[in-house]
Amino acid sequence: MTYTLNIEIIGWIGSTFVLFSFMFDGWKMRLLNGIGAAMWLGYGLIQGSLSLAFLNGIIICIHIFKVIQNSNKL
Repeated sequence: MTYTLNIEIIGWIGSTFVLFSFMFDGWKMRLLNGIGAAMWLGYGLIQGSLSLAFLNGIIICIHIFKVIQNSNKL
């Protein structure tokens, strides 16, 4: 039971980061959303949900790509 609760906490914290990220723009949004996506990636892998892990892995890659793309414009 404790193990399941700890896994759920990871999911809830990840959700909080994702929701909170929508209050920001630019790199702050990408950072917070990326942290949430990373937590959801881990949650998906632990739970055995490959679709959840895949989606959040792609989201992380998009954030990294966009941060690099925007830093090249400076």
